[in-house]
Amino acid sequence: PRADEDAFESFRNDQRAQLENRSLSPNAALQDALVKALYGDTVRRGPFTVEIIDSLDLARGFEIYQDRFADMSDFTFIFAGSFDVEQIKTLAEQYLGTLPATDRGETWQDVAPDLPTGVIQEAVKKGQDEQSISELIFYGDLAATPDNRMHIRAVETILDIMVRDTVREELGGAYASGTFSNINEQPKENYYFGVYFGSEPARARELIDAVFGEIEKLQTEGPSEENVTKFHEIQLNQREEQVETNGFWTAVLKFYVENPDEPMSDILVFEDRIRAVTAEDVQSAAQAYLPENQYIEVILYPEGFEAE
Repeated sequence: PRADEDAFESFRNDQRAQLENRSLSPNAALQDALVKALYGDTVRRGPFTVEIIDSLDLARGFEIYQDRFADMSDFTFIFAGSFDVEQIKTLAEQYLGTLPATDRGETWQDVAPDLPTGVIQEAVKKGQDEQSISELIFYGDLAATPDNRMHIRAVETILDIMVRDTVREELGGAYASGTFSNINEQPKENYYFGVYFGSEPARARELIDAVFGEIEKLQTEGPSEENVTKFHEIQLNQREEQVETNGFWTAVLKFYVENPDEPMSDILVFEDRIRAVTAEDVQSAAQAYLPENQYIEVILYPEGFEAE
């Protein structure tokens, strides 16, 4: 490749237009507030801005590209799909075997900011639509073990059911709701757990309190056996579908390349690990992963709305 000034300017113009439109988006304002609450003002985590795009330097970017691709000795190429192994070996030797490799020694550095402590509550006012989006993020240190991954997945699935049944169905207040979770192995072992829902602005606080009520119920009483069974069924069905896709196997192989100490044999017992999750496991995980003294709460309101 070459440093093409025309292509570079076209890219910058496209990015400027996208960012100018993004600045008008209420959802973007909500996500920016969440990121800032979690990571502060670091440029490594914050959103792109027009100023950043304007400061890009083609020569410096091309220099970085040339440096990064000058040594491919530590690259790993992953293939998943229907192909002849011997044929792809031949193609790999022809096209990948000739790539530059100098075996230079490198390692990564941890530049991630420390996560905040305590409770952070933010209100964002953007847009004219008479609706709110509320989001809660719990986070903390957590060893990235197979059991911990499965247990936080169980909390995610079961709390999603509980919030939907209570906040959306019984209280009739939420337009949509959901949960999500993630465990990181690098640069630090930690986790994130989120709950979100849309609602009328005047009911946002009431429904956040209802979500915390469901969290407390899960922590003190544990999940119902019915919901534990639903978790088993949902995860087993998802697994059955996932193993038929190339994207799943690409992601699995990538995970084991990045985490060489993890036993690949765990793939063979994944379904057993799902079935082994008990109500007690879910209750203990909810107590550990959803602390009442460390979380971020961000509520998006329309402009001009005054919360009581």
